Amino acid sequence: MSAQTINLIKHKAWSLIGTVGFTWSDRDDLEQELVLDILRRLPRFDPERAQLMTFIVRVVDNKIASMIEARTCPTSDFRLHAYSLNEHVRDSDGFTVERGDEIVSSRARLYQR
Repeated sequence: MSAQTINLIKHKAWSLIGTVGFTWSDRDDLEQELVLDILRRLPRFDPERAQLMTFIVRVVDNKIASMIEARTCPTSDFRLHAYSLNEHVRDSDGFTVERGDEIVSSRARLYQR
């Protein structure tokens, strides 16, 4: 990758820090996600339609928008699930088990059908 691409990725990842829950500890992961998305989409690059850097900027911007959307999507908000997997609940047989074990057991029953 060119130095210009690496600088773009580092700048974009840095600009996400402090927004929608991204922290400094996420920086390396953010950079890696952006690089992987570029590499995955690079075969679709068409020099007849745009310059390479324009393509890369669009790919990075779209990936960032997807990451932000995933972080702000109400259905994936961890704060909406106010229970612990270690909390004790009753399973389908009436026994007291940890919630995490019941989730695993209920999924296993679904696959056995």
